[in-house]
Amino acid sequence: MALFNNTSRINSAGSKRYIYFMTDRNRSSIIVGTSDDLINTINKFRAIPTLHFDASGHYSRLVYFEEFENEVLLQKRLLILQHLTKAQKEKIIRSVNADWVDLSLGVDFENILDPKFPRTNFRYTAVAC
Repeated sequence: MALFNNTSRINSAGSKRYIYFMTDRNRSSIIVGTSDDLINTINKFRAIPTLHFDASGHYSRLVYFEEFENEVLLQKRLLILQHLTKAQKEKIIRSVNADWVDLSLGVDFENILDPKFPRTNFRYTAVAC
């Protein structure tokens, strides 16, 4: 279910596409969708609280996403994920996000970082306390 993006579009070289799971605050339902701009999609979900007919179904939490550069693989994976039961989706979410933390904060943080700043030159060392 791609609510805000044109899924028939061919993926241009180097552009990223995402499959995401959004849920409400009670985790009563999970929706699957695709996007080329994950932050913009999340913001649209939050801006339209009654998108799915009632206020209780306000999808505001990004709990899982996958990144793709190949449109064919994205469409195949989307078909698989859309036909899963709620329990199967929950199992996938818990495998990477056991506490159902809203991942949009981390995704947004990556976009805020200065793209010119060299992140690959960091050296990490363990310090015993």
